[in-house]
Amino acid sequence: MTRDTKLLQAIVDSVSAVRTDIQNLKDEVKQVELRLGKKIETVEKRLTDRINKIGSSVAYLEDDTPLVRFSLQVP
Repeated sequence: MTRDTKLLQAIVDSVSAVRTDIQNLKDEVKQVELRLGKKIETVEKRLTDRINKIGSSVAYLEDDTPLVRFSLQVP
């Protein structure tokens, strides 16, 4: 091969290697995105359950609280 051909082949090989690296990175990013999505869904469900429990507790306490009426006197 001539010098120019070797140089062009080296450039093509480098570009091919870069494309492969980029594709591998894209695949890794997709996997991480899927894992994070699942974790976020799990955390969201747990927080929703906790908020619902707190809401139920507050509603129960409000039902048991005696009603006290205050009258404000405006001068």
